[in-house]
Amino acid sequence: MEYIKEWLNNLAMYMVLTMFINIIIPNKAYKKYINLILGFVLIIIVLAPINKLLNNSEGFLESNIIKQKNQLDKEQLRINKNQLENQKQKSIIEIFKSNIKNQIETILSQNMDLKVLKLELGMSEGGEDTGELNTIKLTVSQNKNYVLNNNIGRVSKEILEEKIKILLKNFYCIEENNIYVTVQV
Repeated sequence: MEYIKEWLNNLAMYMVLTMFINIIIPNKAYKKYINLILGFVLIIIVLAPINKLLNNSEGFLESNIIKQKNQLDKEQLRINKNQLENQKQKSIIEIFKSNIKNQIETILSQNMDLKVLKLELGMSEGGEDTGELNTIKLTVSQNKNYVLNNNIGRVSKEILEEKIKILLKNFYCIEENNIYVTVQV
């Protein structure tokens, strides 16, 4: 818009200058040559917007290409950021699972003298409760005779399973029906 105002201003100045020159130079012998030169100037003034448009078209294409490339780069960065966030979250959950597994093994070893053979943890993924412990699937074996209420000897599987469920339920605040225990003798 600014360029059109400038162009119209140049055209008006040309008209004023042409009229002024025609008044100043009364000799008809030079008027032909002066009108020829003023005609060339008029052609230059009229063609200036077309010249500007042609010169800017290359810049226009380059700027559009650069804009598209920048937009694609931003999209790629957003995708990479999301992938990194997902990998980060998975890594955190895996570390958390490993810590809980070690903790369960320690608790069962110290409190009940049990050896963990197999341990699977169910964690919620996605949403607000990401990383929350949902289920525990556990297979254990007795190392030695377990002491229960001052009675030394082998304890039945059902009682031992129940004791393990209660211990883990109290420690991790998980519902007892989400803890699955198998005792191997």
